[in-house]
Amino acid sequence: MKVPVAVLALASLIISAPACAPAGDEEPAGDEAAAAADMPSAEAGIAEADAAFAAAWDAGDGAAMAALYTDDAIVLPPGGEAVEGREAIEAFWQGFIESLAGSQVALETIEVRSGDGVAIEVGSWAITGADGEHVDHGKYIVAWKYVDGGWRLHRDIFNSSMEQ
Repeated sequence: MKVPVAVLALASLIISAPACAPAGDEEPAGDEAAAAADMPSAEAGIAEADAAFAAAWDAGDGAAMAALYTDDAIVLPPGGEAVEGREAIEAFWQGFIESLAGSQVALETIEVRSGDGVAIEVGSWAITGADGEHVDHGKYIVAWKYVDGGWRLHRDIFNSSMEQ
């Protein structure tokens, strides 16, 4: 069985993320210490970004969703090719939410691991249709980067937990 390179890269990032954190009593030096002091916790920043993502989905605003990603982000949707860069990500999400017009998404963070300006989030999602009926649910893993004063989605992979 061939394993896609993106899956291997993401798995490598997940495995190595805890090793990126400084050991318990080590203090970052100089400018690094100042940047770390200004950086909100990954959990808080990711919770804020997740709320903004869900609000943008609910509003049908693919541009606002794409603005939460890094410039060189990649979305890895199920059954499709990788979507690279903010402009392509905006088009992808806009088309996705338009196909589910009036739907709402709920995100739930299960775990966040972070260190050195990088974080990995594992979570679940559920989509409710405009009629209030359950449409789909699944899980996701996002690799986050702290850039430009905020936590941004950098690599985003998700899939459905429902039988096809």
